[in-house]
Amino acid sequence: MARLLINLHHRPLQQDAPFGHFKLLRHVRHEAPDNRLDLAAEELRQALDKVGKDPTVHDHLAEVYFKQGKIREAIQQWEASVSEWKTSSPTEQDPVELAKVTRKLEGAKVRVTEKR
Repeated sequence: MARLLINLHHRPLQQDAPFGHFKLLRHVRHEAPDNRLDLAAEELRQALDKVGKDPTVHDHLAEVYFKQGKIREAIQQWEASVSEWKTSSPTEQDPVELAKVTRKLEGAKVRVTEKR
């Protein structure tokens, strides 16, 4: 049975973060029915509205879009994730995660090119 697993983890932003918001990290794994992917996408968009910039949330939203076949939207989210990883403070940068997101972004771009 296909299912969607969403784990919510809260961790404080840097001390200088406005209003003490919390990052919402959502991990979407496995395939899920379309209606569950729609729900996951909506929750991830709401998380971005609340926290502003978060490369991990952009990455997970891209994964949902990719699973829905919305490749161009996934590319936009992965590009936002890469941009935010590159401009984040040195203490928050994660080269391993940046490399993973970059590989997914490049793979999606190849897929779009192949469909033309």
